[in-house]
Amino acid sequence: MRISTEPKYVISDDSIVLVASENFGETGHPSSGTGGNRGWGAVAESPALASYFGEIFDHDSGGGWVTEMAGAKGAESYSVAEAKTGNFLPKSFEGASVTLVISPDTSYLVGDLISSAKESVCIEQAYIKNWSSGENPWLEDAIDAARRGANVRIILDSYYYNIEGDDDNDEMAQYINAVASSGSLPLEARLISLESGYLDKVHNKGVIVDGRQVLVSSINWNENSPSYNREAGLIIDHSGAAGYFTEVFYSDWDSSAPADPSTGHIGDVSGSSQTDELRNYIAAGVIFLFAALYVVKKKRF
Repeated sequence: MRISTEPKYVISDDSIVLVASENFGETGHPSSGTGGNRGWGAVAESPALASYFGEIFDHDSGGGWVTEMAGAKGAESYSVAEAKTGNFLPKSFEGASVTLVISPDTSYLVGDLISSAKESVCIEQAYIKNWSSGENPWLEDAIDAARRGANVRIILDSYYYNIEGDDDNDEMAQYINAVASSGSLPLEARLISLESGYLDKVHNKGVIVDGRQVLVSSINWNENSPSYNREAGLIIDHSGAAGYFTEVFYSDWDSSAPADPSTGHIGDVSGSSQTDELRNYIAAGVIFLFAALYVVKKKRF
């Protein structure tokens, strides 16, 4: 078994690959019945896919920048106070077509995916940050999709460290909604509500396009992650898989805080700045299994 922690993938038996948005910790992949983050993941059965990821793993682990870990053990993750049951259980699908996204080599495929939208784009992100150019190109791709008539919905995290600054998720959501209002676009951003204790936080990096294609990845929407980090993702083309993740997305959407139509400001997300880490959270990491025909797009790595 080979595990890469920043791209968040696991290769097992040279035939199975897990790709996820979540870190390999207690809140990223919680034990059954315990609390955690909202994240997406996919377990894919394919020797060809496993071989490709194996090439990447061997290339990265064989570089001069990889050294044996030294130093003290890091702090333990917190434990939840009470075990609960998650709402979404794993599902299996067959016949999916899958395109690999390997950052930084093929990060452009994320923008290509969003730009291909004709009907809808669902985006759930830990955060969206502007790049040094002054804009986030993937967000601009989503706004352009709305200008073409696609229905665009965006969920952002509301955990305290993503809303307490002067330039983070609440300001980004206000910006998106102001763009939507000024252009009468089918575009809306919401902050996830954490008040109910259903989730710890949103740590996702997911996109659904036209109810058919789903991006499951570790690539954050900042400049560094797609441009410089080794990250990994899968674009899964399958209506059943897309329907599954769409159900998860709209469950979160319905519990998120919309903008106040009279002010343009984000609605109440009180409680999302909760710092008591022993709140009762629900397990929310989502993983599904499928057997697939894989479309592998390679570039250098």
